Amino acid sequence: MFTRRSINFFIGLIILMLIGGGGLIYWSGKQYDELVLAGDIALKEGNRKREALDLYNQAKEMKRTPELQERIDQLEADVFEMEQLFLSNLEYVDGGTYIMGNDFNDMEKPTHEVRVSGFFMGKYEVTISEFAHFVEKTGYKSEAERVGGSEVVSGDKWVFTEGVSWQHDEFGNTRAEMDWSRYPVIHVSWYDASAYCKWVSEQTGYTFRLPREAEWEYAALGGIYATPHTYAGGETPQQLGWYQGNSDRKVHPIGQLQSNEVNLFDMSGNVWEWCHDWYNLYPAYKQINPDGSSTGTGRVIRGGCWIRGERAMEVTARGNYAPKRTFGHIGFRVVRER
Repeated sequence: MFTRRSINFFIGLIILMLIGGGGLIYWSGKQYDELVLAGDIALKEGNRKREALDLYNQAKEMKRTPELQERIDQLEADVFEMEQLFLSNLEYVDGGTYIMGNDFNDMEKPTHEVRVSGFFMGKYEVTISEFAHFVEKTGYKSEAERVGGSEVVSGDKWVFTEGVSWQHDEFGNTRAEMDWSRYPVIHVSWYDASAYCKWVSEQTGYTFRLPREAEWEYAALGGIYATPHTYAGGETPQQLGWYQGNSDRKVHPIGQLQSNEVNLFDMSGNVWEWCHDWYNLYPAYKQINPDGSSTGTGRVIRGGCWIRGERAMEVTARGNYAPKRTFGHIGFRVVRER
């Protein structure tokens, strides 16, 4: 039998639970609003769709509304499209240890042991259509567009030509849009390539960047499957990459010749590829995931190109340009961290 005191206790307990529940409901509602607002900001300020989708899904756990579900459905479709575009042509390169450089050319000395962690790398060089997608979604102005032109080949010289940018070929002619998905983007600076990587990172939620030079050479050699060879994939340059001896003095579509041991195409030849690092002398000691020199005047390019000879195609060969420079023989490929 309940006494008046026990009844009052239970009434007080019920009131306390109701007050606490109201506070919980209030706090959940506030959290919901903050998550939705954060998702809105991610879309408005950076078009960061993956980030916005994650925030909206967290909000959905607290309250389901038709408006929020509509946003989530649209973002899921957009993110799926992005992932198909940017994640489908990556190859995983297992980490390992190798000997970087050679002892025959001053800027490739000394040979030294390098350990790199595993990473994903673009199977192909970034295409014009992929770069165009980035420009369309962001309104980005490339370095060539900002300065009013780029360097095109004229005979045996590179000549600055007004009006040339990433939509153009190596001679300054407009590349037909129907071919944009087949050709590597050129006339892009190191800064343009880095901006592209940053944007893809924001869209996919993964970290994309330019390859470190040590990663590039390791991947070109074939990673853990490497056997000693001169070019990416073997010893026969005509079968592996486009260069002065077989290119007919022009850029070729991606992926037409043989891949190397880790299924990467055009690591030797076609267009030089920007790397993350500043160009400088190698150290004489063992390194782990080296990030390159902290200073310099030029950023590393690797791989050789359609207008250079066999030597430039060698997996150890290095070049460099100032990061703002743009040419009709330099493009890039991406790395995605695990």
